[in-house]
Amino acid sequence: MKKSIWPKVWLIIGCILMVCFVVGLIYLHNDYPRVIQSYGSTPLSVYYAIHAVFFLLPSLICLTVSFVLHSGYRNK
Repeated sequence: MKKSIWPKVWLIIGCILMVCFVVGLIYLHNDYPRVIQSYGSTPLSVYYAIHAVFFLLPSLICLTVSFVLHSGYRNK
């Protein structure tokens, strides 16, 4: 039986998105005092929420799909 590569692809994509999420949070936390002067009075939590929507949710979806595909191929 031939193994599928799709679970590994979804896992790699999910891990890359998770790393982007963490690095982006660190960047936002360290760069916020300089950014606040140029963008006005937007609270940091808004930037965190936007960043989570763009990176955290897709990474969780990719990791879940990877897990489901992996367990599906393992049970066959």
